Amino acid sequence: MCPLAGPDEVRSALDANVAAMRACRDLPAHERAAALRRVADAVDAARGELARTMALEGGKPIALALLELSRTAHSSSPPCSWIPFPI
Repeated sequence: MCPLAGPDEVRSALDANVAAMRACRDLPAHERAAALRRVADAVDAARGELARTMALEGGKPIALALLELSRTAHSSSPPCSWIPFPI
């Protein structure tokens, strides 16, 4: 469980989000695709722990949490991710 964030934490998170968006915007497509593949792999690797957290915090059944996490990992993997970049 995590305590609610205050105004300073919210401002910090928003500032970090804007900085990340600007950095990502300037990356070539193949580097963005590689980052998305890493996200998908990380979600897949932590499925059990993430499903348990979803169940504890939101009351979601483990089976549904695992399904949701599988869809998240799949949708985070970019199309044509099997093509080695750069070509």
